[in-house]
Amino acid sequence: MDIHFPTKIHFADDAVEKVVEYISANFSSCLIITGGARTRSSSLFVEILRSLRTKLSSVFVIEGIHSNPREEEIIQAAKDARRHGPDCILSIGAGSVHDAAKIISVLINDEFSIEELTVESQGYNKIKNVTVPLFCVPSIVGTGTEISPASLIRIGHQKRIVFSPHLYPKAAYYSFQHIGSDDIELNVLAAFDSFVHSLEALTSQRANLWAEMYALAGIKNSLEGIKRLSDSGSSPSVWKQLSHASAQGLLAVANSSVGAIHALSDPLSGIYDIHHGRALALVAPKVLSINYEVCAERYHVVEGLMSEILVLPRSMRIPEAVEAFLDNVAPSRKVGIPEIDLSEQGMARLVAESRNPDMEGAPKTLTDDEIKTAFRSM
Repeated sequence: MDIHFPTKIHFADDAVEKVVEYISANFSSCLIITGGARTRSSSLFVEILRSLRTKLSSVFVIEGIHSNPREEEIIQAAKDARRHGPDCILSIGAGSVHDAAKIISVLINDEFSIEELTVESQGYNKIKNVTVPLFCVPSIVGTGTEISPASLIRIGHQKRIVFSPHLYPKAAYYSFQHIGSDDIELNVLAAFDSFVHSLEALTSQRANLWAEMYALAGIKNSLEGIKRLSDSGSSPSVWKQLSHASAQGLLAVANSSVGAIHALSDPLSGIYDIHHGRALALVAPKVLSINYEVCAERYHVVEGLMSEILVLPRSMRIPEAVEAFLDNVAPSRKVGIPEIDLSEQGMARLVAESRNPDMEGAPKTLTDDEIKTAFRSM
């Protein structure tokens, strides 16, 4: 068994100073990629931008990357970046910003179509090298994409996966006092992704001892951190714990895989533009119920942790425990979601797009009827 993880992970209160220090010591120009107005006005973004502009010869900003980033905005961003020829890229924001930055780091020097780079098109054979190093500073945690070799992009109304070991960022810097937004439920749903990463890695067909080690730590830290966030609100100590949970969940997946919860969430984000964490929360309880028989032994371990951390009945099975947990920490998760087309035609599309690479490591491949049941249960 080979263990590889090339991204440097920097947890520290002085993470902002460290990333500025490293970039200014090693590069002369930098492209900063970020999201919308909320991130651009944050102290995190303002502080880094101001510092880099005093130290580098050139700093160029691409802003406005959307949640579930779209093919066309990434292609345009890459064209803009190509004109400036940066020595490095710094992404500041939530998971979608880092996803976009990884693809832009490829397209600056190679004019592929994004479709060519997807797993379905065997894009991992086309990405030979990324010569523009990427550094990531997350403003919200849970997806782990800031240390991941994968990128999720919307092409049309499909969420597609681009994967290559060359996509690993050079480093990720977690600044605990700068993480989180004023939308607590959004924070919770983003952090829920780290719980799902850990849980699916633990029960994957590809699980091994390394995956189990990281997964159990990620489950514990994500449950405790989300509970603290929901009960007491944002604080540096909460984000320290959730940052560790995010990285642990991704490290677990890197040595295992995700599964059907992620597979079914993809068409919800692709077709309906539902936030990734919310999409996971919508399908997780039913998928856990469908998987229960083949995962019972490992689910019992997680049930014990959920009982202890969340003070739930020890007899409560994981599908009901997760539903109860979400009812407590994200009670509005189903409010305002688009109407899902559950007609025969709409369901056929959901089923087809759920059969994506995320399903490959699942403990069992869901049948068409099981996938339909999961979507109808939302």
